[in-house]
This record gives sequence, C-alpha cells and structure tokens, in this order.
Amino acid sequence: MPQRPAPAPDIRIREAADSDGAVLTALIASVFAEYEGVTFLASELVELKAPASHFRRKGGRLWVAEQEDRLIGSFGIVATHARGVGELSKVYLARESRGMGVAKRLLDRALAFGRDRDMTAITLWTDSRFLDGHRFYERHGFRRMPGLRAQHDASNSLEFNFRLDPLPGLAG
Repeated sequence: MPQRPAPAPDIRIREAADSDGAVLTALIASVFAEYEGVTFLASELVELKAPASHFRRKGGRLWVAEQEDRLIGSFGIVATHARGVGELSKVYLARESRGMGVAKRLLDRALAFGRDRDMTAITLWTDSRFLDGHRFYERHGFRRMPGLRAQHDASNSLEFNFRLDPLPGLAG
C-alpha cells in the first residue's frame, strides 16, 4: 500500500503579491541549484519583479505556500491562446518541504481556478532534468506529450510538455 505524505504542519496557501518577488526569486534559485547544469539568471525571469501583476495580466493567478512566515512553494496558472486550456508555471517547492502534500494543495488551488474559468485542460512545460516534478505530474493524471522544446537559455534547457485533459472534477 503506498505511503501517504506526512501532513504539512502549519502551511498557509495564499495568493501571491508583487512584494513576494524577491523571496520567490530566492526559492527558484535554490531549486535550480539542486540540478547540475541548471543556471539561475534573474534576468531570464523578469516577471518575478511583480509576479502577481504578471499572472493577473495573463488571466491567471499565482499562489504561494508559507510555513512559519517563510515562502516554501509556488504554483501559477494562466490562460493560453487555446480556448479552454490553462498553463501551469512557476511550480516550485523547497526541497525540505517535499512529500508533505504542499504541492498537491497548490495544484488543487490551480485546478479549481481553471474549472471556475471554464478550462477543460491544463498544460505545462518542465525542464527535462526535473524528474521529481515529472513523477508528481504523472501521479496526478498528467500525460507526457511527444517532443521537446528548446529554451535557448543559460541552462540550455530542453523541456517536456505535460497535459491534463480533462480536468478532474468536471462533469462529463
């Protein structure tokens, strides 16, 4: 029988604010540092200067998870050009906070947002080296789609596309 994640003690999920930019930048840099060859350059993520405004302008939201007033995770969703399709991004969780159900709580918030806006599918792109993330997505019903996309960034990132279609909880 699979082990259930330990409950996340005193984790608060809230909508991100523009003032979270600096701590979100630090979180993402720490996650990138876990992977050989993944280089963090703040200049490649200019949306972190005002992250909440960025997501709202794109028809979406960004949530953060906090524990003891420390930002430990983030999860965002935006509308795409394709009708009924949302895209997840800024999906990060501090290493020491993994396995406690925090990412699932953030995903649930993003999926609820998508359903409330008549999204029927969710897509995301993730670095080919982020294997823990791939397993998380697959455990929650995402399918890895064919092909790769090159980012032409400082890390020479190649990204896989994952898709969840239909969204869980939709009447069908």
